[in-house]
Amino acid sequence: MNEKKLALLVDGENIAPEFAEEILHKAGTLGIVSVRIVYGEFRRTTTPPWQSPVVKALGFDLCRVKRAFRCSNSTDEAICRAAKRLVRRGTAEAVCIVSADGDFAALAEELIAEGNPCFGIGPNDASKKLKSSCSEFLCLGDSSPVSGPIRKQQIRVLRVAVTAHANKNGWAKIQAVEDYLQIHSTLYRQQRWGFASISEVFMATNQFELQDFPDNQYRVRHIA
Repeated sequence: MNEKKLALLVDGENIAPEFAEEILHKAGTLGIVSVRIVYGEFRRTTTPPWQSPVVKALGFDLCRVKRAFRCSNSTDEAICRAAKRLVRRGTAEAVCIVSADGDFAALAEELIAEGNPCFGIGPNDASKKLKSSCSEFLCLGDSSPVSGPIRKQQIRVLRVAVTAHANKNGWAKIQAVEDYLQIHSTLYRQQRWGFASISEVFMATNQFELQDFPDNQYRVRHIA
């Protein structure tokens, strides 16, 4: 893995929040993620709902960008300014732009010309210009199987999922938890993090307990 400090800057108006964990996983192969920020006008109904407990648990900061004009590119401009500022101040040694927008191609070319790697993450149908301008471009939904021990970021996501469905005693129906993960994590939805079942996922953490209740429904809760 590259050991450079990486600034992960997400175009929140262009990318959906269920990709948050996958984005972080892919960015981790490009460098040490020292900054993770999502930009967008989050008060607009057309902006994907990034204000979610899962996004917060994964450590993303949200930067609300107010639009000066109806058709302005305020979010793009904010990301470009931040990228240049972070590398020029030494806060980051490389940048990763998460978007499908070809307007970021010029930023990638400028950063690379100055000796700073600029990576990209986005959907398969992202702008060809953006893909070709980046040092490397990784496509969402195109993940190699995740294997090995459960990771800290996955445990944080599990806690959020259990809390969202827990009763007053902390127990959550395991099927409800899995349905939540299917919605909020594309990486889980694609491959269940490399495990055969949701029960195996929880057992691998050593931080949750499972129990079969009289109604024949398994439940899970976090061990305090």
